[in-house]
Amino acid sequence: MNESIPPPGFQNEPDVGLPVGGVPWARPVRLTQPFADASSVCAHPMLLGDTRRLVALADIGVFLGAVLIAFAIELAVLSGLAWYYGLSLEDDEVLQAFVVPALVLRATALTAAIAAIVRYRRQSAGSLGLTGRSLLLNIGLGIAATLVIYAVIFAGVLLIMVFAPALAEQLQKNPENLRRMIPRMHPLEFFAVATLVAFYEELIFRGFLMTRLRRWCGSWTLAVVISSVLFTALHMLEQEPASMIFVGVLALILSVVTIWRRSLVPAIIAHLLFDFSQFIGVFYLS
Repeated sequence: MNESIPPPGFQNEPDVGLPVGGVPWARPVRLTQPFADASSVCAHPMLLGDTRRLVALADIGVFLGAVLIAFAIELAVLSGLAWYYGLSLEDDEVLQAFVVPALVLRATALTAAIAAIVRYRRQSAGSLGLTGRSLLLNIGLGIAATLVIYAVIFAGVLLIMVFAPALAEQLQKNPENLRRMIPRMHPLEFFAVATLVAFYEELIFRGFLMTRLRRWCGSWTLAVVISSVLFTALHMLEQEPASMIFVGVLALILSVVTIWRRSLVPAIIAHLLFDFSQFIGVFYLS
């Protein structure tokens, strides 16, 4: 009566003892894989926690190579068409005729390049900030960011007019440059162009480059600076040097709101509204 009787079907094993009462000790569990770090389990896809730093750098290099190829093909096609029809790319009318088709082809090619890289790495659309989470809130924040951008630009223009009148004269040339490059279109056509520009530029600079730069260098600050410098340098081809101050401010604000919301939606909305309002102001209100 003093011995513990094991339940039917239970057999003692040499490494498992029976305490008083006949209840077996819990069998030790051996883990084949260590527990993942809690931060990596809960990390947002934009942090690219599963991507090695050199892989992120390699993806940036591949994309920049695709950019060079795309621009080379675009220039070759435009130059070939101009030569075939006996036109000059320095002619404003010729430039205006080619600018929208070239923009569509460029946006399509670079978006496809990013999609191919992300698919090859088996990353999600969330790694680019493309998410429908809190969509209405992010749209509202995009509208608010547009107002902030205009407030900063307004204050900057006032300071330039007071302390650097020469730069103010450069800023006045910007609308004329836009009229030379872009044909006058219906507001709905301008809206479509602004939507395309906002989507593919934000996808490139904030969605792809900034996140991969952060993964490579380990710093949001450095990633924002590098991506913003590249964004500003791209616009130097079509705008006056003085306006680069405000392009840089635009890039910084869009970067901050993207990091804050872990979403590209606010930046796309703000970029879209800013460009569209610029088109309307230059072509219909000036």
